[in-house]
Amino acid sequence: MKHYFLLFFLFLGSTLFAQIISGKILSKSGDPLKGAHVSILGSSVATVSDIDGNFSLENLNVNGMLQISFLGYKSFTILVAEIEGALQIVLDKDYLNLEEVVVTGTLIPISNKNLSVPISTIGPKEISTFGVSGSAALLERTPGVYVDASAGEVFTRVYTRGISISAEDDLGWYYVGLHEDGLPVSAVQFSSFSPDLFHRIDNSIKRVEVVRGGSAAISGMNTPGGVFNFISNPISKIQQGAISLNTGVHNNGNFYNKIDATISGPLSDKFGYSVGVSHRLDQGNKNIDFNMANGGQLKLRTSYTFEKGKVELYGKYLDDQVNRTTGVTANNWENPEAAYDQYFKSTAQLISNSNSMIPDGVGGYYEFDPSNGIHTKDITGGFLFESEVSENWKVVNHMRYSSKSANWQTSLSSAKLPLNGFLPYFISGAGFPVGQVIFDNAETGQEMARVNNAGIFGDPPSFDYLTDGTIANDAVLGVGAWYKDDHSDEFMNQLSFRGDLNDHILNGGVFIANTNISTLTRASFAYASYAAEPTAMTARIENPGAPIVQLSDENGYSNYGGLFYGKGEANVNQLHLFVQDQWKVNDKLMIDAGLRWNSIVHFGSKDRGAPLMKDGGYDGNPLTDYDNGILIPTGEKDEFDYNYNNFSYSLGVNYEFNQNFNLFGRFSNGEKAPELDYYFDNFSNVPINEKGPSQQVTQAEAGIKFNSKSLTIIPTLFYSELSNVGFSTFVFDEDTNGIFYTPMQFNSTETFGLEIESIYHPTADFNVRFNGTLQNAKAKDFTVYNANGTVDTGDDEIIAYNGNKLPFNPSVMFNLTPEYTWNKTAVYADWRFMGEREGNIANAFQLPSYSVFNFGAVYKFTSQFNVGLHVKNAFASEGLLNFYGPNSFGASKDDATKEYINNNPNADFIVTPVQARLVHLNLNYTF
Repeated sequence: MKHYFLLFFLFLGSTLFAQIISGKILSKSGDPLKGAHVSILGSSVATVSDIDGNFSLENLNVNGMLQISFLGYKSFTILVAEIEGALQIVLDKDYLNLEEVVVTGTLIPISNKNLSVPISTIGPKEISTFGVSGSAALLERTPGVYVDASAGEVFTRVYTRGISISAEDDLGWYYVGLHEDGLPVSAVQFSSFSPDLFHRIDNSIKRVEVVRGGSAAISGMNTPGGVFNFISNPISKIQQGAISLNTGVHNNGNFYNKIDATISGPLSDKFGYSVGVSHRLDQGNKNIDFNMANGGQLKLRTSYTFEKGKVELYGKYLDDQVNRTTGVTANNWENPEAAYDQYFKSTAQLISNSNSMIPDGVGGYYEFDPSNGIHTKDITGGFLFESEVSENWKVVNHMRYSSKSANWQTSLSSAKLPLNGFLPYFISGAGFPVGQVIFDNAETGQEMARVNNAGIFGDPPSFDYLTDGTIANDAVLGVGAWYKDDHSDEFMNQLSFRGDLNDHILNGGVFIANTNISTLTRASFAYASYAAEPTAMTARIENPGAPIVQLSDENGYSNYGGLFYGKGEANVNQLHLFVQDQWKVNDKLMIDAGLRWNSIVHFGSKDRGAPLMKDGGYDGNPLTDYDNGILIPTGEKDEFDYNYNNFSYSLGVNYEFNQNFNLFGRFSNGEKAPELDYYFDNFSNVPINEKGPSQQVTQAEAGIKFNSKSLTIIPTLFYSELSNVGFSTFVFDEDTNGIFYTPMQFNSTETFGLEIESIYHPTADFNVRFNGTLQNAKAKDFTVYNANGTVDTGDDEIIAYNGNKLPFNPSVMFNLTPEYTWNKTAVYADWRFMGEREGNIANAFQLPSYSVFNFGAVYKFTSQFNVGLHVKNAFASEGLLNFYGPNSFGASKDDATKEYINNNPNADFIVTPVQARLVHLNLNYTF
């Protein structure tokens, strides 16, 4: 009998301390939630729900706490001891993800609601719906963020809270960081080498966390303006996958096609894997004779979990050809309209498909073919290690190595060069190209026009057609055949420790990065007609009684390598030490404080260049004038070796009045070391005698997080102040046919504003989302260096614009998105409003306000298969996002002063419009 009692108590003990829990997870509409995370808090026991929402966990401790979480829904917790029978759990929607644990903007993971900074999260539905146009276009859906994606999928410009630099500059992510799983995509940037070149959106992304300023000063790497963190799906506990097919039609009839597939699951109890692959072919919404984009990426990840942690290995291979558009010519300063035969919806003025081998002047050649666009490659490998070293301490080490390259073969400008001016002829680099100039179609060889240009010296200057042939708009397109070849090899590692010390959670660590950079830039001239769809042309001089002189090669390229030459190398070493203390003062009040010390060393050199002085040019032939001005290295180098040490801090507070209402505030001061453009983009052949000053970013913010049954809203008041803001312009010197950057001016700006992120959800079937920004961005002390069109400094001047509004920062911008769901169908409408913006710091030209409307519907055939139809820019808005100044070669937006506009009321100017209409069908299947 004793034995029977003993067996009974053993059985009873086993049921008390180990049991099986199973159940089903549903939304309020009754749909099963596949992929919901089910875990026992404080342990490694976890699983995810299957396609029908079912889950099962075994061998659980009766004293544990079961938690169920799913992105976009409020978490559910219950004591294991209270569970009786199979569970059926219905999760409530968490519309702004306030209960989601976030990892961006804070060194210590914490629920969004209790964080003392407003963090926006973008979920899978928004990613698949609005992420078609690229990384930056997706981010414009968050308040406080100004995005200029007018150039296309890459070459975008992203500002937060008025923390901006010139929108004409090629550093569109200057103050903000683009991250993948917590580490920056690239630890450095410079002109035309920005992180969005190496980032693509695909199905492997779980969500995006957006931090605007504030705590980015301590959590970002030299990016105090903000952090945009794209977070990958975790490796699944069950076998699952997804495949998406996206096919669309642009406004001009061109096609967009993309395939995206992922699969993930366990290999054993402790090993797991995931694979993601995507490829897209985009003919583009502009009328060009080559594809706008063609390429894709492969992602691999594997993990090993052990009792107190995990190890992950991952890799990415990106091989992509993209492009970016130049501006469109407009007139009418008060109400801009497309000029000549151009259209805001479809004109790109990119030169047509033509290939040439251009000599580099030092014994080699490089290919230039504009159909190549921007060829980007990124080979990345990473290692993540997490472990609990004791009951209260955890260590995380995240390492990544990448090899990146970006090869540009594209157009630099789209300015009009009238045939009665000097530039269409003398920009070739020829000695005296005056007389009878013949322009032929470069592809067919057929003569297009025969011109007598002797009248260009007259008053007024003139020219004459000698035959019936003419060139569109009596002008040549001012095309710089822009060639860049940039390479980066980079290693980065972040080691951090987190400890739970009663009421304090302490996180500290070190981030290191080493980057080796090489950059080469060359620019030639390319003859093409000045038309919406330019025709590549050749040019030559045929004067009676004189030999024929070729102004271009057989493909229309001229002034080989004579417009610009820049070559540099750099090594950047970074060391960042950081610490944050999160102090739970009581059940209501939480205070966090963080410090970051940065040490950044820039070591490298920039080559000096000079024209190749050789009779007859590079080939020694006096009848080929297109190779007379090749810029080559002189052998001299301007070296730099500077160390930047700076210190950033941030202090935040969050007070929870009740379960639905939190008040937060933060004060931050961040410093930013200059980027490599400070050395590479300077006057040619000028020594770099001193380091650039670090920029100061001071911010204050305060707001509330309110979450009721029908309304979730986060209004945030903010103040931003910048000092030592680097500002430079791009100038073409007609006397030397050279392009150069003006010296940096260091200015200060300030912005006051209000951000609102909200969603009204009166029923489970209907909600309205509103994200908006009101702001006043002004220059405190702001000067512009006016080179007066020449590299000669004798006539230069510095113009002050103190108190003016900052360019490209609207006073009002918002998104309003209602959505309604019934049965298996969901429909939405989206209204994006962009207020009026100044086109330059002179406040002489305003970009008008505009609206863009998007519509869509998704039908769910089964829990595994759905089809969506989405229409972007449904009413074909022609809103303008950027302004490049007067329509002349090498002009700057700041050339358009009030005096210039008053004196030239009918002058042309260059703008870039929003992306045109795209209708695309999206098919999604999960398994």
